[in-house]
Amino acid sequence: MSDDAVYTAIPRWAAPGAPAGTGRHETRLPARVRAAAEALGVPFGTVLRAAHLRVLSALTSERSVSTTLVSPDGRATTGIDVPDGSWRDLVAVADRTPAVPGERTGDAALCPSGEPSEVDPEQVLLVWSAVDGDDLVLGVRYRTDALDADQVARIAGYHAAALTAIAEDPDAPHTTRSLLSDEEVEYQLHGLAGERAPLPEDHFLRLVAEQVALRPNETAVAHDGQRLTYRELADRANGVAADLLAAGLRPEDVVAVVADRTLDWAVATLGVFLAGGVYLPIRPDFPAGRVRTQLLRSRCRAVLHEPGSAALVEAATEGVETIGHVRVIADIPASDNPVDVAIGPDQLAYIYFTSGSTGEPKGAMCEHAGMLNHLLMKIEDFGIGAGDVVAQTASQCFDISLWQLVAPWLVGGSALLVDTDVQLDVPRFLDELDAAGVAVVQLVPSYFEVLLDHVEKRPRPLGSVRVVSVTGEALKLGPVHRWFARFPD
Repeated sequence: MSDDAVYTAIPRWAAPGAPAGTGRHETRLPARVRAAAEALGVPFGTVLRAAHLRVLSALTSERSVSTTLVSPDGRATTGIDVPDGSWRDLVAVADRTPAVPGERTGDAALCPSGEPSEVDPEQVLLVWSAVDGDDLVLGVRYRTDALDADQVARIAGYHAAALTAIAEDPDAPHTTRSLLSDEEVEYQLHGLAGERAPLPEDHFLRLVAEQVALRPNETAVAHDGQRLTYRELADRANGVAADLLAAGLRPEDVVAVVADRTLDWAVATLGVFLAGGVYLPIRPDFPAGRVRTQLLRSRCRAVLHEPGSAALVEAATEGVETIGHVRVIADIPASDNPVDVAIGPDQLAYIYFTSGSTGEPKGAMCEHAGMLNHLLMKIEDFGIGAGDVVAQTASQCFDISLWQLVAPWLVGGSALLVDTDVQLDVPRFLDELDAAGVAVVQLVPSYFEVLLDHVEKRPRPLGSVRVVSVTGEALKLGPVHRWFARFPD
């Protein structure tokens, strides 16, 4: 393997600013571990090396491990593939690796026996040794500025678990054996979940209704210089709901909304929920065949659409027998008579179809309890409150579009619908955020980098923006550092 080969190093888990030094940890191993080496006909150091490779593979999520073998004569780098198969297969791979006093892989060092004077602890994070005494002990020396004691104890536990697994059943598949202790499984599944907060007993529409009563004349949603107040939004959405119910809509009947992200789209979306229907967003630029597939698979009962999508809807709905109601959103009269339909927490709220990248698109479903939980989480995470403006930037066929639109309505904020052509023009996009007083904006990493490049070349303040959420793709660390260098607050 060349010197410039790329590998994934073990993450460093010390707190920032942790003092430099050397710590020590010991983990006792069952006696049968040494007996396992004898049964496999290999030195104990080989079994320890096999366990170490399994742990490194798990820690780095890599199946090919780059290893520097340390010997009194110097060091040589080699690549070791961690194979699928049994522990016995893994031991065989380790046995084919030259037996040396010390071994370094990524940012870790393994020492099959004794204290390896050949390995400089200043250059590695961990040094392992198997110590013989009355008991078999796995000793760990580690850098305290790179790892804390708790993390070292967990990593040592992974080695002990791997060694125990080899001793118990060397012919079992090593990839299916968890290295986590029962305590860590409990911590990962439940300890990291945070405080369990009870959900309101009702659905999110009750919270929206409270805000309509509290602030009827404040802006609920805005787009392209136009706006709807909370009262206007509620009246128009109640009109949509009443129209659907009059057409015979039943609870959990699917209603497709075929519209661009406009005020009509916002009205139709809320109206479907108020009627107890299931919201199915469809972009008006989709091919008729794809739309038809979604209508058929969801057993759609009604379609609400913008005027410009009439031809698409006609082509896509032809022969779809479940659909009995098709309406232009703008033609539905408003109503100041609130619709009150009983909606349970386990009632289906919406369906989003996947992009179909792994085959045919599939409809992902969410119930009202899950939707409410997600909306409240976004409100809490981003600190959204009364008067806050949230930028609605996502395509209506991505589920994040829904929280961007609806979440501010639960607490007295508003949504700003930002057209795609505006987003593609970074200066114009920033101008719109500034003019509307946007507090929360969500971007995909690729666009985040484009925006970052722009503000680095042409520095400007972000106005009222206080939260930038980045989602949907892998986020690189470099742009994050650049962003906080430019906007530390």
